[in-house]
Amino acid sequence: MVHGRRRTTTVPARDVVSTHDARLWLGSDRFGRDVLPRLLRGGRISLAIAALGAAVALLVGLGVGLAAATGGRVVDAVLMRTVDALLAFPLLLLLILVSALFRPGPALLVAVLGLTSWMGLARLVRGQVLSLRTRSFIQAARVAGTRELRIWSLHYLPNLKAPLAQDTTLRMGNLVLAEATLSFLGLGIPAGLPSWGAMIADGQRVMLDGWWLSLFPGLAITTLVISLALIGDGLQQTGKAST
Repeated sequence: MVHGRRRTTTVPARDVVSTHDARLWLGSDRFGRDVLPRLLRGGRISLAIAALGAAVALLVGLGVGLAAATGGRVVDAVLMRTVDALLAFPLLLLLILVSALFRPGPALLVAVLGLTSWMGLARLVRGQVLSLRTRSFIQAARVAGTRELRIWSLHYLPNLKAPLAQDTTLRMGNLVLAEATLSFLGLGIPAGLPSWGAMIADGQRVMLDGWWLSLFPGLAITTLVISLALIGDGLQQTGKAST
């Protein structure tokens, strides 16, 4: 029996790994499961984990970047040297190390991906704030006696939105790849949940008889990452046009 989300299809026992046909559009895996609903559900899971991980990275990176830009020379030096040290450590190795120490699960994966990918965003925020601080409209607002909180709400935050949106979108593509890599290695999504990386790993075992088991998840990952990159590029062009 092949169980989809809303349907059940019977597959002969001798043909559990089957190519696509009228019943199974993308074929079945070695357990007789319909690949298409697993691929769609795996996409939702991968995108949700990437989005939540990017949100965690955004919050941490925004906080560290603002603290470095506004906290004075000593705070800036300490935070930026910490960021440099973390950036020097191989990200994939850090992801594998943390994932191997704890029981894999979606919540842990979101935390691991978010807490290991905020460093570049912190440097971006710091650089943007330091650049904006010297702009004439910021200086004019201060001379006019505008309160600092109002200056942030009127000038800093609107000018940070475009680069942050672009960076977060591109970061989501990187996190999709990172999640797929961890799941491929057995350190990501638990076995009971479909994951594109795990589907590729599972397809490797029957590559000669079931080439589509790895092909379709690989194409899905490629399409999603390219789409996110194009969205990020579009946001960048929009931001340039508005400045």
